[in-house]
Order: sequence, then structure tokens, then C-alpha cells
Amino acid sequence: MLHEDRPTIDELQHYGKLGMKWGKRKSTGQEIRTARGSVRRGHRELKGQRKKIRASTTESGKAKEKATYAKMKTSFLKNPDRVTALKMSKGEIAVNLLMGNRYTVGAAVATSAGRRRIAYKQKTGAYDKK
Repeated sequence: MLHEDRPTIDELQHYGKLGMKWGKRKSTGQEIRTARGSVRRGHRELKGQRKKIRASTTESGKAKEKATYAKMKTSFLKNPDRVTALKMSKGEIAVNLLMGNRYTVGAAVATSAGRRRIAYKQKTGAYDKK
């Protein structure tokens, strides 16, 4: 009776390698490319909104566009795809190593630090503060 709610061994799935946390998977190349596209679209939308602010002729119109821009920027900063987009796929790492790019390790470390910083800010709600 005590262990009736536990799943059986056949029901459990583990994605990843020994020592990884259960239920966590590494991002695939396709997920990284999709996330990068999402981030690019967000950048384009923000850029378009900035153009609307500059094109607005009335003060009330500018205020309205600025309010819309602030909401869009907050939404963009909270987007979880930003963390995934900074990852390097296995293929990118391999190509950089084969091409003899000596900055590959530095780039990988820098993107890792950037991912951690963005994830931390999203988790703590730093992007909510004005």
C-alpha cells in the first residue's frame, strides 16, 4: 500500500548520461536553431517598434508606442529561448575545432557564462524591475 503510486522501472525514462539529473535533456541542434530564430524575430520586432516611436508625430502617440515597446522588451528579456540560443551545438564546436579556431574554448566559456547570467536574471525576476 505504501508504494502503490510509484512508477515501475519500465515507466521511467532517462535522457542523457550517467550523472545527469533525471528528466533533463541536452538541447539538440534543431532546438538551438529554432531558439535562435525566435530570438532574431524578437529583435526585429523590437527594432520595428523603435522605428514606430521615432515616426510618431504626437506626444500622446509617442507615449503609447513607448509603453508598447516597454512591454515588448520585458517579454523579450523573459523569453526562455534566449538561454537556448546562446548554446553551441556539437557540430559548431566540432567545426571550430577542425578549422583550428583557437577561440573555441573561450567562446564556449563565454556563452556558458552568458546563459547562466540570463537564466539567473529570469529566475529571480530581475527583468521585472523598472
